[in-house]
Amino acid sequence: QGSGIAVRHGDETFVLTSAHCLQGGMGVEVSLASDAFEARHEATVIGRGADGLDLAVLRIPAAAAASLTPLEFATRAPALGEFAIAIGNAGNIRPAVSLGIVSGVSDFLMEESQAADRERRGPKPDPPYVVTDAALAGGMSGGPLLNDEGLVIGVCTLVRPQQGGIGNYAISALRASEALVEIAGRADSPPSTGNQLTLYLCNDSVNKRSRVEGVLKRAGLDDDAAR
Repeated sequence: QGSGIAVRHGDETFVLTSAHCLQGGMGVEVSLASDAFEARHEATVIGRGADGLDLAVLRIPAAAAASLTPLEFATRAPALGEFAIAIGNAGNIRPAVSLGIVSGVSDFLMEESQAADRERRGPKPDPPYVVTDAALAGGMSGGPLLNDEGLVIGVCTLVRPQQGGIGNYAISALRASEALVEIAGRADSPPSTGNQLTLYLCNDSVNKRSRVEGVLKRAGLDDDAAR
């Protein structure tokens, strides 16, 4: 379905991947290069990026996680023209590697995500995407986009064919590292002992967000609680 990156948060190694690789209601399994992709390790979805950000964090068994070497995020924005190396699983090519340069940055987001982004970050947020001509193919979503120092400058997420060779998009390292901290932080939070119940719902082709909100409102929740 996709690729992933071993990342470190606190004392634990997680797998960071693209949320769109995880079909709702299905179990998740992870195969690792450390054992030539032969074994399948059951994974737990810790959480997904807020406001439609196409990221998810997985927890795998401790023994499997111990075999991984976490990658580090670049702490500076990539410069136009610097080398970009994309790694992932493209069909039966495991791993597949492509080389290019950073072609640009982009704030391309869905309309609802743009509104949430402006509310959270102000009128001039950092562009969330790094655009590259390092070729991406199906199955490479969730894999790393690296610079020539081996640091993650982005998480590969989508291809826009109408842009030709420079239609390859990766979520920037800044956004990805922030999402990791946020998602893993929620996992570390102790469960509530009160009577409040938090319900997490995943959209699908039938149960769109607006429809789910309508059901919750009819059940008696106010607008804020139904979101």
